Amino acid sequence: MLDFLQGLALGLVLQLSVGPVFFALVHRSLSQGWREGVKMAAGVTATDLCYMAASALGASAILAIPQVRLAVLWGGALLLGWFGWKLLRAKGAHTAAGRQDTVRGSFAYGFLLTLANPLTILFWSGMYGSLLAAGAVAPGLGLLLYSLGCATATFVFLALAAMGASRLNHYLGDKALQALNRLVGCALLFFALMLVMQAIQP
Repeated sequence: MLDFLQGLALGLVLQLSVGPVFFALVHRSLSQGWREGVKMAAGVTATDLCYMAASALGASAILAIPQVRLAVLWGGALLLGWFGWKLLRAKGAHTAAGRQDTVRGSFAYGFLLTLANPLTILFWSGMYGSLLAAGAVAPGLGLLLYSLGCATATFVFLALAAMGASRLNHYLGDKALQALNRLVGCALLFFALMLVMQAIQP
């Protein structure tokens, strides 16, 4: 139980570092409601769990191969760039596509958007290595509980953010929501550019 609480605490601290996923989730909650935001939060959490599992299994060694790292960075940049471009081209927040969005759509959006930064595996690999080396977390069940604590913090924080953001929907007109489309689109393109810079630097 202590391992779970430690993971929960770390997960909550990590939420202070907001990124493209957070902005995209707020945007989706504002434009499509809190339920879609919560579904997206579930997709984000699922990706995090996959990355944690990959880290525990030693996937960081694969990412250490220069060609693999390069492919991962370019792939992530293209995915983020595509999402950003779609938002910039959106003519309104309440499009037909948005109204017809499904559970699978919001979940997949969160999953894929988080998937766009596979180098997260390197962070978790370093974190797990440090914890195990220091004896702060026991291997096996201890590490599993720690990971579940981190994932729980991610889901709870994002779900609450989705519910809070959706309450502002009634106060924003179409022009404000269209401006939000452009703002989040630019943010995603910026983070895509950051991945490109990592890919081209020697």
